Amino acid sequence: MQSTRLIRDGETLHLQGQINFQTVTALYKMVTLELVSGVTTLDCSKVEQCDSSAISLLLAGRRLALGRQINLQIRGMNNQILSLAGLYDVEKVLHAE
Repeated sequence: MQSTRLIRDGETLHLQGQINFQTVTALYKMVTLELVSGVTTLDCSKVEQCDSSAISLLLAGRRLALGRQINLQIRGMNNQILSLAGLYDVEKVLHAE
């Protein structure tokens, strides 16, 4: 099983590994803590595997950031994340390119 890791580098939080229904609850708690302590960018470029839970995590992060007036950037969304964002018609909310 692939591990899931969060690595903070300044104001950037790098999500690595897999995001799925088994990992999303713990990830949500950690992402929330990081957002309230100064993270302004979520980097998804090292996400290796995900399901729709990844979209839920990113939307929750976006919602939390908006509520705290944080200009959250979501970068490095791979084809799997972009495909799911398209399926759920949330590309604009996530600012997916």
